[in-house]
Amino acid sequence: MSPVCSGDFTRFEFVGMGLAIGPTMNLRITEFESVEGTSLRIDGRLETDSLNELERACEEAQLPLTLNLEGLMWIDDRGAETLRRLMAGGTVVMGASPFVALQLTKKEEIHESE
Repeated sequence: MSPVCSGDFTRFEFVGMGLAIGPTMNLRITEFESVEGTSLRIDGRLETDSLNELERACEEAQLPLTLNLEGLMWIDDRGAETLRRLMAGGTVVMGASPFVALQLTKKEEIHESE
């Protein structure tokens, strides 16, 4: 009897309402520069272990800085804190999904209700 899988195993991940087959992506940052400043497209998962990469890209970017979050599928609490800090410093955020937008406003609403 031969094995069903050989070589590298494929990882399965739930994405939206469907099942994605293939390797999962942690974080991809794509930089677009123009005379008006820098835009960084953020794709994947923004988690604690990938924050250094985002912070380095933001520090090296030409101002003004815009973050395009259309491809951001997941964000943890530390990632949300980092984005809120960047926004407070003047970074423009656009394209956030309802989930990401909720994570970005969650802490502010909690403090306002106390």
